[in-house]
Amino acid sequence: MAIIEPETLNLTNQKLIDSINTLKSNLGTKATNAKIISIVHSTPCLTKCVNDIKVNGYNNGIDRL
Repeated sequence: MAIIEPETLNLTNQKLIDSINTLKSNLGTKATNAKIISIVHSTPCLTKCVNDIKVNGYNNGIDRL
């Protein structure tokens, strides 16, 4: 198993956070980073991803992420 250097991991983490923040800004959403990552990971359809990220319709009024 390859060992990832801390600098590489930090740079990759920062790029991910920057990309999520850009996506939030472009979609005008207040969704959490965890929610966005969860939706993108579990939904292969990009249109559904965008809809799920933008819509705040939760059962019981609670966001599980």
